Amino acid sequence: MIGGINMDPYKIIGLIIIIYAGFLFMWTNTKPKFVWNSIIVRLMRKNFDDDKAKKILYGLSILIAVIGIIMVTI
Repeated sequence: MIGGINMDPYKIIGLIIIIYAGFLFMWTNTKPKFVWNSIIVRLMRKNFDDDKAKKILYGLSILIAVIGIIMVTI
């Protein structure tokens, strides 16, 4: 028990997922080279244009954040 909150593993993993979603959203905004030139993002940019790849990454970060919030609240 941490601060009166029962922290089971699902809640801890949910918090980590929410933090990752925040980083993904931030990385999509700033487009750092280590993310924007990674293999997966390069393939997305090759198959789609940059604007669609950005939209996919924004949608993915929102979906990941929702999954993390569900894990924390349940």
